[in-house]
Amino acid sequence: ALMALERIKLEIKQILGDVKNANGKAAPELPELYQAYKAGKVTKQEFKDRCKAADHAARQRHENSSMEGAQLNDEDILALRAALRGEQPAPHTQRAALTTNAHSNGHADTMDVDAASNRPQGAPQQSAFSASSLLGTRKREDEENGDSAQRARHEREPVVPAPANSMNLAELEFNEPADQCLLENAALPAFELPAPREPGREGRRATVVSNAVKIDTQPGLVISQFDVSFWFERSAGEISEKKKKAAVPEGIAEILQSKLRSLFGHGKFGYDFSKIVYGLSDAAHLGSGVMPSGWSVGEEGGKKTFTTTLGADTAWATLRQVGEPLRMDSLVHGQVAGPVFRKYVAAIDVALGERHVYRCIKGAYYDENQRAAWSAIKRVGRDDLYQIWLGYRQTVIDTSQGLMLFVDTAATAMHAPLKILDFISNRKRPQCSPSNLTFDMVKAVEKNLCQHGVGKPKMSSSHQPKKTYKFFGLDDVPLRDAVYYDADTQAEKKVVDWWATNYPRVQLHRLDLPCACFSPKAKATSPAHVKRLPLELCSWAGGEPVQGGPPELTQEVIKEACQPPAERFNKISAIMGSKEHSMEMGVSPNLVTAEARVLESMELVYFNNQTRSSQTVRPDGSGKGGWNLNQGGRDLGFMRAGAQREPGVEHHVRSWLVINFEPRNMSERNVNDFLRKFTDLAGQRGIILPKNACNVEYDGTRYVNLSKPDEERLFAYLNGQSPLELVLCFLPESQGANNKFLYPALKRWSETQTGVPLACINTGKLLKERNGRNNLTDPSFHAGVLLKLNLKLGGTNVHPGRGGLALMQDCPTMVCGVDVNHAAPGSDKDSWAALVASLDQYCSEFFTTVTSQPKSRTEVLSNLEENIITCVQKFTERANYPPRRIIFYRDGVAHNQFELVAQQEIGHILSALQKLGHGSTELIFIVVQKKTNARFGLEGGHMPGGKGKGKGKGKGKGKG
Repeated sequence: ALMALERIKLEIKQILGDVKNANGKAAPELPELYQAYKAGKVTKQEFKDRCKAADHAARQRHENSSMEGAQLNDEDILALRAALRGEQPAPHTQRAALTTNAHSNGHADTMDVDAASNRPQGAPQQSAFSASSLLGTRKREDEENGDSAQRARHEREPVVPAPANSMNLAELEFNEPADQCLLENAALPAFELPAPREPGREGRRATVVSNAVKIDTQPGLVISQFDVSFWFERSAGEISEKKKKAAVPEGIAEILQSKLRSLFGHGKFGYDFSKIVYGLSDAAHLGSGVMPSGWSVGEEGGKKTFTTTLGADTAWATLRQVGEPLRMDSLVHGQVAGPVFRKYVAAIDVALGERHVYRCIKGAYYDENQRAAWSAIKRVGRDDLYQIWLGYRQTVIDTSQGLMLFVDTAATAMHAPLKILDFISNRKRPQCSPSNLTFDMVKAVEKNLCQHGVGKPKMSSSHQPKKTYKFFGLDDVPLRDAVYYDADTQAEKKVVDWWATNYPRVQLHRLDLPCACFSPKAKATSPAHVKRLPLELCSWAGGEPVQGGPPELTQEVIKEACQPPAERFNKISAIMGSKEHSMEMGVSPNLVTAEARVLESMELVYFNNQTRSSQTVRPDGSGKGGWNLNQGGRDLGFMRAGAQREPGVEHHVRSWLVINFEPRNMSERNVNDFLRKFTDLAGQRGIILPKNACNVEYDGTRYVNLSKPDEERLFAYLNGQSPLELVLCFLPESQGANNKFLYPALKRWSETQTGVPLACINTGKLLKERNGRNNLTDPSFHAGVLLKLNLKLGGTNVHPGRGGLALMQDCPTMVCGVDVNHAAPGSDKDSWAALVASLDQYCSEFFTTVTSQPKSRTEVLSNLEENIITCVQKFTERANYPPRRIIFYRDGVAHNQFELVAQQEIGHILSALQKLGHGSTELIFIVVQKKTNARFGLEGGHMPGGKGKGKGKGKGKGKG
């Protein structure tokens, strides 16, 4: 595709070279004109006119082969504009002059061209060489708001000028199509992707099974897409009006699902339970026969529409076909690419989804009724506040063998059905009985109750258990003082009296507590118009996703998600077998297998401080990636302790500080017990932490107020200490205080102001008891802290032994990793790109560079060439020779950006190497993606590794 676009680009460039304006001067080439358009010097419509003129010349050139070269002057442009409007061309004497002033930088200054209107039916069709296809589509606001939005964006986003002799593709946003981006492609070195190498021969052969199955489609299958609009009648007094609803109200999608079955037929449609329907019948076929009961056919904009009522007569849904039908044969034969390809994938995903059977939460499917063999709901926690739902998630992926469906098990934390008063009392610290809750105590947690789940949490009442309500908050007065508006008597009455009259068997005891509101308080004309329920009758309905639960809950979810291979693949097979064929699509019952190699676990080299020599440690034989580092009752030491250059040399910390920010739970005795064990184990590994050089602050809350953060006060205390080489902090268990202020503030002080190494320990994990013991004196817990601490002090933990980092030992190799960090959606803050490069053969020393992107939310790297030059120079300074191989890991690239990122960033890396005179350096470019659903295991469910006799009990967590 990129080669085809490059040919189109060259063709357009040649045509534009033939274009002359009225003064006989060469018109600016399209890339230069586009730069002028981006800079705001040429309006959007003027740019379109010039591209349409070039398009006209392209069609004339290829329709009439006798033309040696199409000459396009201002008269041709004027005639083209008239043709576009459907008008007669103006006489020569009345035509407007077209002037273009091209300066030395190639930017067009002015262009006096009238705006052209939309193309009429009689206008010629675009050819394969259409220059107007190079326009692309900027952000949707430009299309809707015109040039004003374009100018407004240029005012708030400064334009970075292009280099003198090239145009930097990195300055272009990725939401523009690839062919438009190629207009600005810099003069990068030409390269061809090498042919795939032969499979590796290391390790032993093995056959692995994956969680993928092939998708089967019937030949000649055609799918049509329909958009759904929801309408609701709203009454205001005697006036009623029909309003379009933006969101899909609860319960409406289920009603529409049953209505669609009568319109399309069973198994002949797919509904995403939002606003898109895919069907095997198009609008013409549906409207040609007798409409099913409850459906009516209409017309809107020359297209047929299909309308049905939903439940009551005050709600409707309208279907309207959009786009061209999707012909699945084209997808199978590889004739679909780009945005259209994503439409095909979306249709397949909806067709194979089971939203009409199971509940879809965060892209995963769960069976609330636990009827499916693969489903389960487990209660967790001592107070039964939470549940873990087990289900599955699926993804349609385009592979080298065609489209496949990847299915994997899923787990998510949900709120359990529980009385709201019990929920409040269990969350109180310290806990108290529901009978001891007061009005002020309940109102104090109102904000947290409103964040119970996603959106408005659902609750039920014991007087009508089957009915659910949305929780909008708590009343502002106790139940005994609450009033409601009686429409019959047109007066306010006591809520307590209403319950005594209508539900005499319901006994209300907690008249001192507020009511739960199930209507918005802000929209009520008075407090009496708010709908309420007594709080003692209310319970959480359950099934609400947990937002930001305690760390113990996260650990339980991870434990359920990390299943043994045999158990995981048995569930996946059961899920695949239960899938129904829909819309003449289905999945193969057999999981896809592949040939693979099982590599031997590598050996590690540590330093033995007893024998004063390096020692090789071999895997423990469990096949789980474990190494026993205890030799002769003492742990092995680090290869290089701290900033020392030679193995075996101790690193002495001359001044260090310990701060306890959790004095309530982390007592002075606990701090001393931890430090005693910590300093002893650190000494065995070569890091000497003298007690007389340590200043311990047992109550750090004197210097920081967590309820009202004061960063300057905290920094003033830290900067007032003697020159520090290490800071060790005990942080509170509360995630809110840590995430919002304390931990980020400490990291800013350490990494952006002083560079002092910082080690933070969560007291919740430290004091958590297992088998009656906590982690205060647990060697494995201390070892994990020391592994990170030694790296922060500049040390090297371990060297690879036999079978480890073979590419690094083969020739001088530099490993690079890069990622781009974006601000939250909607923010105008800069995006930042970070590049890390290794400086030694053990990947233990690194050089880091962080640069700002020229535009917010730009994924493509802007200063990659300069940064690579800097990294290679730093590597050469450290190793005294340049790298002969670069392994480049790239993160954060979506599927539709692969080709563009590879072409551009590989070109920049090669350009940097050529400028340094290292053009023969080998480059390995790897794109890394997280959150993939691909899973692999040896056939038979055994764990990879060992002799293939394991029982699959590993949890996927390596040691060492």
